[in-house]
Amino acid sequence: MFEVQLTAPQIESDGMTVMFWYSDIEINAKSKIAARKKVEKMIKNQEIDYDILDEDGNEIDFQIPNDEVPDPEIDQVVKL
Repeated sequence: MFEVQLTAPQIESDGMTVMFWYSDIEINAKSKIAARKKVEKMIKNQEIDYDILDEDGNEIDFQIPNDEVPDPEIDQVVKL
């Protein structure tokens, strides 16, 4: 079992910084490479849920078109 830690990207919209927060994902895989590939496929298929936060880390209701939502990046993969 591996934990894949994701980096949440930020965008600026109308003078406001909007942060996307992605939870770490636990993946059952034989290696770090296999875990990374599974999560990369999930990212490509937009299967990863996110929260939208303001500059202070508070969740906000902010509408962003799906084609403008930035994909998370894999920060690191840790064996559990």
